[in-house]
Amino acid sequence: MKDSLFENSLFRNSSFRNSLFGALRRPSQTIFLPLLLLLLNALLALGAWEGLRQDTLVATLSASVLRFRVLANSNSPEDQALKLQVRDGLLDFLSGRLDASESAGEAEAFVADHQEELLREAEKIVREAGYSYPVSLTVGDFYFPEKTYGDLTFPRGTYRALKVELGQGRGQNWWCVLYPPLCFTDAVTAQFPSDSRQKLESVLPEEEMPLLEGEVEVRFALLDWLGSLFR
Repeated sequence: MKDSLFENSLFRNSSFRNSLFGALRRPSQTIFLPLLLLLLNALLALGAWEGLRQDTLVATLSASVLRFRVLANSNSPEDQALKLQVRDGLLDFLSGRLDASESAGEAEAFVADHQEELLREAEKIVREAGYSYPVSLTVGDFYFPEKTYGDLTFPRGTYRALKVELGQGRGQNWWCVLYPPLCFTDAVTAQFPSDSRQKLESVLPEEEMPLLEGEVEVRFALLDWLGSLFR
């Protein structure tokens, strides 16, 4: 698996931890080898299932959304401020223009068709701020860490995205979703437009939307039962 088991969300589940480690904290009681083997097999199976579920969700999302990433030249206050200026300028340019898109593919096609205009707008903002470093703008497949937008959490993985790199691109990133529009300049008061949520719900299988909203709690019945043997 790409990630260690202890990085998997399986091990962040409180039900799982209480069942497993609660049993192991009782050394005075006998733990039979077959029971341990059963436990290990359960861990591997559940870990594989959790990884498969996340990969499936990322694959569906990647085909349904177009994300946005801006990389600052560095982490200096000036470069970080410029990153936000470029972000605002490009979002202003795209605001309203992507509303007619009926899919992530249409939104990406629009961005690709206007890529030169977007690049000129970004370069203009950089030059007017008094900087001469280069600007690059690319549409492609890029890795994103787990990110939360309002009450929706997108899992880490590879997504189609518009990436803007300023200068050396070594500073902190700014991320959002261009289609459906889930970009916020103020994360504290972020509220989804109702039509954005409706578009997202319309392209996702019904059972996957609750995964983004964090409303699904996985119960590990086998591990709960194993833990109960040692209470």
